[in-house]
Amino acid sequence: MINKVRGAFLDFGILASTLAAAKSTFPIDQPVGGEPFGHSVNEIGDGLYVFRWWVYRNIVIVTD
Repeated sequence: MINKVRGAFLDFGILASTLAAAKSTFPIDQPVGGEPFGHSVNEIGDGLYVFRWWVYRNIVIVTD
C-alpha cells in the first residue's frame, strides 16, 4: 500500500513538473537570423558549408 502511494506521488510530481515546463509557444519570438523561416548557406571553409533554416543548422562537406 505504501509503495502504491509513493508511486502515485511520484507520478503526480513528474506530471506536474512536465506541465509546468511545457510551453504552448516557441521559446523565442523571432527565429535566429531575423527572418521568419528564413534560410541561408554560408561557406565556413574550403568545401565546408553551414546551412541554416530557422533555428536548425547542418554542416555540408562538398567532395569529388
